[in-house]
Order: sequence, then structure tokens, then C-alpha cells
Amino acid sequence: LEIAEDLPVRGWKVESELTTPTGAAILRACASYFGEIPAMRVKVIGYGAGMRELEELPNILRLIVGERADLEVDRAILAETNIDDMNPEIFSHLIDDLLAMGALDAWIGNIIMKKGRPAFNLHILCESDKLSKLITYVFAETTTSGMRIHEVGRYKLKRQVVEIETRFGRVKAKVFETASGLRCMPEYDDCLRIAKARGLPVTQVMDEVKHAFRSRDVA
Repeated sequence: LEIAEDLPVRGWKVESELTTPTGAAILRACASYFGEIPAMRVKVIGYGAGMRELEELPNILRLIVGERADLEVDRAILAETNIDDMNPEIFSHLIDDLLAMGALDAWIGNIIMKKGRPAFNLHILCESDKLSKLITYVFAETTTSGMRIHEVGRYKLKRQVVEIETRFGRVKAKVFETASGLRCMPEYDDCLRIAKARGLPVTQVMDEVKHAFRSRDVA
């Protein structure tokens, strides 16, 4: 246990040693990430079987060696609740406030509940340290009395935020790394501000940013 201090551990209903001091030491010294198998191209798979027979589970260790794929992997919390007795106008500011308070994403879905009642399904994606604050806000602003919590894994394209020089000035954009090359996604708020100031369709401004990026006029 002292070797495993600060490592993620859990108990198991097996009356036998499942992790030796040597195994814990190897993990402590070599592992940089704990969680689901990361996105990878599998190259080698190996198995090692222990001598002790366990009734509850196979006494086998599996090792997978691979090349990291061009994806990022992390964990997040998904909180959700069904609401069928609230003025839907409240959702307008609710979503904006949740995002401003640190939610990674927030959205509303239409559902049908028991007895054919139309309702809304509120979803909030967030990091674990933001969960308590966001749920407290939902309880204060809505009529719900409970929320469901799930831990979810996420695969994400590698990205960076850049400023692109265009004929409208410098515009922020997210650039994603994909298997087929770089993908540019202009920041909507920047494009909308320019479109309103110049009396242009926002889609025209976004197209201009993408064109400038393809020309590699990136700051």
C-alpha cells in the first residue's frame, strides 16, 4: 500500500493477493497514465498466467504494445436530468451560465416520459472538479430534484488555437489534426462580430478565414 500511495487503486472480492510489491513498484516507476486503453495501433499482444487458481477471475496478465494514434484520451463527467414541469424559457440562460461556469458542454434534448408527457433532457459534460458547483446551480435554477452521473471516456483530435490573418483582420480559430491533414474551425463569436460590423453574412466571414488558413497565412 505504501508503494501504491497516490496511485488509483480499488478493492476486489478475491481472498488472494492480486498485486505484488514488485508489480506495484513497476507500475509506480513506469506508468504515466491510468485508465482505459488509449487510442493506439496494436503491434504486440502478450499474456502471462500465474500458478494460483482463482475461482472469481482468471489469473492472467495481458500486455498490449502499440503505437500511439493521433488522438488525445481523457475522462470527463456526464450529468443529466429529465425536466417536465418547468418553463422552457429558463433553458436559454441556463445553458449560457453553465458554459460560463466551466462546463465543457451543455445541451438540451426533447424526450417523451411516462404517460406521454413531453419533457426535456438536460446534459452537462464537465471535469470532476466542476461537478459540484454545476449541479448546485442546476438545483437552484430548475425544478429537477435529482441528477444522474456517469464517468465517460473521450477521444479527441489534437488541437491548437491560432490567430489567422485575413482581409478582415486577425481572427481566432481552432486547428485540428486529422489523419487527412489539418482542419480549421473559425471561432464563431469572432466571425459574428466581424459580420455584424461589416454587414456581411457570417458564413462569408468563416469561409474567408478557412481560405486564409488553407493559404497558410497563420500567425
